[in-house]
Amino acid sequence: MIEIILADDHALITEGISTMLQDASDMEVVATFQNGQEVLRYLQIRSVDLVILDIDMPVLDGIETAKAIVANHPGQKFAILTMHDEHALIKSFVTLGASGYFLKTIDKDELELAIRQIVEGRTYFPIDVVTALADSTVGTSFYRQYDLTSREIEIITLLSDGLSNKQIGEKIHISPRTVDTHRTNIMRKLDVSNVAGIIRFAYKSGLVKP
Repeated sequence: MIEIILADDHALITEGISTMLQDASDMEVVATFQNGQEVLRYLQIRSVDLVILDIDMPVLDGIETAKAIVANHPGQKFAILTMHDEHALIKSFVTLGASGYFLKTIDKDELELAIRQIVEGRTYFPIDVVTALADSTVGTSFYRQYDLTSREIEIITLLSDGLSNKQIGEKIHISPRTVDTHRTNIMRKLDVSNVAGIIRFAYKSGLVKP
């Protein structure tokens, strides 16, 4: 069972996310808090698989909480769930070691996928966050110029991990045939002829790190 802590000073947010995740048989929200200080007190007693933090919280905000987690609880995975998509703010959390940065517009399926991916040891940054991180000198996003959807970005990442169509389908709950359709669309958009070309793009763009 994936154990999760949520921290947000708005009860509607923590209640809403907890409700969203209730249907996932492999996940459990074990505690919700309204500020970072409460999170740190809890982590002194026990660790969890993932801490999801808001940024704007009283007493101790998400930034200071993340710093304290890194300093005092090495190895503890944490992600950010916020309405802020400013480039500098996202970059600061990436630098701190956040495993994910989600906007509160994220849907249920993507959130579940993100949590599973993080717990498996990878990171998860949705396309809207990737766009915000893109080099501002490019003008339009490096990813957006290829008209890639968030699902296509996700499949590029999984292909780069060496997963087959069947494995990808099982992981993100779609059929292998649908994966193949996405893969065909990705190759057309990137103007490449095989999976190797997709993987080269993933490394060149920085979507996947060597």
